[in-house]
Order: sequence, then C-alpha cells, then structure tokens
Amino acid sequence: MPGSSKRREPVEAPGPAALAIRLLLVYGALIWLTYRFGRDFIDLLLPAFSKIIGMLDDHYRILLLETGTEGADTVVRLDVTLAKPIFLNGHLIMPHAKGLATATTTIGTILQLPLVCLGLILAWPVRRAVERLQRLGIALLLILPVLLFDTPLILWASLWDLHVHAMEPDRFSPLLIWQRFLISGGRLAIGIALGITAIALAKRYAGASRRFRFTNP
Repeated sequence: MPGSSKRREPVEAPGPAALAIRLLLVYGALIWLTYRFGRDFIDLLLPAFSKIIGMLDDHYRILLLETGTEGADTVVRLDVTLAKPIFLNGHLIMPHAKGLATATTTIGTILQLPLVCLGLILAWPVRRAVERLQRLGIALLLILPVLLFDTPLILWASLWDLHVHAMEPDRFSPLLIWQRFLISGGRLAIGIALGITAIALAKRYAGASRRFRFTNP
C-alpha cells in the first residue's frame, strides 16, 4: 500500500543456551587468532609501550623491552636499571652500574581485556550488519587507550612493588591497588563493561539514525 512502511520486528535477546553457543564459537576463534598472531600484534605496540613507561616514571632507564618465552608462556619482558635515585621510607636507593630489575607479563594477560570486549560484541545479535560494524568501531575507540596504557602500568607496578616490598611493605600505593584489581579479575570486568557500552552506544546510534530518516523524507 502506497505510503505505508513495514515496522521491523525488534531483535530479541538470545536465550542462555544460544548465547553460550555464540560465545563459545566467537571466543574459540578469537583465542586461535591470539595464539597465531598475538605476539606479532604486541611487537607492533612495544615502541608505544616504551615511550609510555618513560613518560610514567623517568627513574628507570629501559635496557630491554621485547616479547619472548618463559616456559610455556609467551611474555613481554622489561629490563631496567635506575636512572635516578629513589627515596622511599627514609632509604635512598642509588643507581648502580650492575643494578638490574626485570618485570614480565604474559601476552594472554595483555589481550584478555580486548578479547572479552570483542567476543561479547561479536556474539550478541544485531538487527543489521552495519550495527555490528558500528559496535566494532566504538569498541576499538574504547579499547585502544586502555590497551596502550594497561601493559606499561602493570610492568611499572611490578617494578615499584620490588621497592615497596623491600623498603615499606605497608605503604599505601594506588598503583599497586590497581595492579591487584587487574590481577583479581579487573580486566574481565572492564572488558565486559566496554563490550556492553559499545553495544548500547551502537544501538542508540542506530535508533537515532532511523528516526532521522523517518522524519526527513
């Protein structure tokens, strides 16, 4: 009938079983991609990690920052020496020619947050394919700054923990509190939160676009 339009049926949220199957398939694919290309991807980010670590704390001079293996794990390894003295709890820690500190974190740990976020937005159903692309675009904008700062912060926290544990074990340190939060499930929580945010923003943007088209023939 001229002038009439069909209203699209809303997409229902998947049931628990359907969502579980979607998540298993999507996360299985993402884990395989991480296993196959994760180290190469992290290698591309190492120069940015190095600059951010230097920006966060200039007490350290980076001697080595690279990906490697420790046993069965693929890790990012950071070797530093002191560039400036550190004063902590009445103790002055001086740079030493042979002084060396090492911090590592696994690539699986680094990529956990983006994998959780991406898996959620890819597994959740969409009304139109373009909405999935919108989700991915929003998710990348949310993930990128977190991904760039997460690894430098966790490596910096590991170095700082060496000093605090030796000189002032009871010291209140927001950096170490953040480290414990991430280790105890914080990355999982942040990844889920970013995924839900991307889904909600894409849905809102899609709804606003449809209303604009209807009101502007």
